[in-house]
Amino acid sequence: MAKPFSMQAPGKIIISGEHAVVHGTPALVTAVNRYARVEMTRKRSVGVDFNLRDFDQRTAFAANELSDLYDRSIARREAFSRDEFQLGDILVHPFELIPLACETMRRDAVSTGSGPANADVDGVLVTVDTDIPIGCGMGASSAVIVGVLATAAKFFQHRVSDHRLYELAVHCERFQHLRPSGADPYTCLHGGCLRFCQGNVEKSLPTEPLPMYLVNSGTRAATTGECVRQVGHRFGDTDIWDEFTAVTDAIDAAIDGNDTAALYDGVRRNDELLRRIGVVPERVGRFIDEVSAAGGAAKITGAGSIRGDGGGMVLIFAESAPADLCAAYGYELLDVEGEARGVHDTDFSAG
Repeated sequence: MAKPFSMQAPGKIIISGEHAVVHGTPALVTAVNRYARVEMTRKRSVGVDFNLRDFDQRTAFAANELSDLYDRSIARREAFSRDEFQLGDILVHPFELIPLACETMRRDAVSTGSGPANADVDGVLVTVDTDIPIGCGMGASSAVIVGVLATAAKFFQHRVSDHRLYELAVHCERFQHLRPSGADPYTCLHGGCLRFCQGNVEKSLPTEPLPMYLVNSGTRAATTGECVRQVGHRFGDTDIWDEFTAVTDAIDAAIDGNDTAALYDGVRRNDELLRRIGVVPERVGRFIDEVSAAGGAAKITGAGSIRGDGGGMVLIFAESAPADLCAAYGYELLDVEGEARGVHDTDFSAG
């Protein structure tokens, strides 16, 4: 059997600044020890076969079909940017992001000439496996994109810089929504805890575990793209982003100063702003209120949701894990820590 090429990329959580970072204000983001693992290997049959374990999907493309999917998706994205249609998302099926990332790296290898001349995808098996909850605000899609791009670069013998890998990851993110901040793929690529604004890292924060808990309030009924679009339409030209910046600055200072009271206050103010822009489902809001009443502080982390009961991940700062409260709401309590590493080699086996 041919030697497999494999990489893994960490998930992330936003401590402060979701949505605001899309509008040019800073966000505090940290990588966490949940991963998307990608393996590519040669197989006997023709075409490229995608085994997407956690997407409950297995699909195959002939090389020309993969190219056609890419071209159609680019055209659909351009039409979307011209407001020629507004219902739904750019991608017809979310799992298409994975073959699109593979094709993106293949084309980059061909265009730069640093890899094999044809960067052949005929007779390839791509396996994706992740323990990052999907559709919950932990950067699963960004981790998958970065993992696929990095693995494909190795597979195609394409010498690509970290900067170029980041550019290609943002390009792929735009298949999900037109205005990605770049914070998610940057964090999945480089790891660590950082302050990110307008494509740049303004500051690195300590990577030792913060006293935090993550709670899964359920898969979001609305996609990231839908949430970003609605918030942008309603609040894009308002001064609410200045308020988000002030909160992020306060939380940043609280972390630097190890000031628990100020941290809790900043997180609660961040939650208030997220409710104002309409991305905190009512049931999730009640859960957050109960955390606060018990002396802690909580907020959604990620895009949240503009409809339904699930809001994805909720970030909690408290003296102890709110296990009983989570059980009462039927929410899953996750054990995570900060991750200093970005995308890196893995021993993952397709099996």
